[in-house]
Amino acid sequence: MRAVIVAIQGRRAAALASDGAVYRVDAAGRSVGQVIEVASRRRRSWKKPLSWAACAAVLCAMATTGVYAAYEPYAYVSIDAADSIEYTLNRFDQVLEVRAVGEDAAPLTETLQEQIPRFSHLDLAMERTMDQMYAAGGLTGADSDFVMVAVSAKTPEKTARLKEHMGTRLSADRPDGKEPPPAEVIPVSEERCALARRLDTTPGRLELVGRLYAGQEAPSRKEAEYWLDKPAGEIVRAPLEQEAPESNEK
Repeated sequence: MRAVIVAIQGRRAAALASDGAVYRVDAAGRSVGQVIEVASRRRRSWKKPLSWAACAAVLCAMATTGVYAAYEPYAYVSIDAADSIEYTLNRFDQVLEVRAVGEDAAPLTETLQEQIPRFSHLDLAMERTMDQMYAAGGLTGADSDFVMVAVSAKTPEKTARLKEHMGTRLSADRPDGKEPPPAEVIPVSEERCALARRLDTTPGRLELVGRLYAGQEAPSRKEAEYWLDKPAGEIVRAPLEQEAPESNEK
């Protein structure tokens, strides 16, 4: 029977099973949100109902707190290369959702959704995402490669930790021996994330296009849409003189 770890105290953990029962299991090697298998067993007939009720109340309190923490969206990570995707994370850096940003990212996202089960750790999600970006041709190992990552969380401290962790992961040597692509990780606010979603883009792409026009007249909507659809590496390396659609629309 499948169960999810909802709380850990010392050497023991509480696991909420699919039948609604809470099981006490060994905490070694476990993490909150992890899905495990537990053996279903016949429930005992308790001779001390009041003691059992007290025990159940404690376990339920642990379970409620743990389940909320495991399923609560707490942080967001967007990744831009040729395509863009977004992870929704809980407070334990486990992936709750993988979302395509833009229609072009749909095939990549469908593959990642199969390869990144819910509650997978962010490190595993990043490894498989980079592998698939190389496999799909979004990253090639050429000088034109560039990865922009934007991170946001409910607290500044968590955002800072995510930024540092992602920077370390992206600069590490790849298992296949390829050089890691040039990358940048930026912290963004929840408000910036919300704005990016309304525009069907990512905070990272907004940042890159904003830099492209820094100190210049703000782009028209058509110009902004033109650059937001470009691969991150092309935006980074593009001079403003590069041909873009002309428009008087502001």
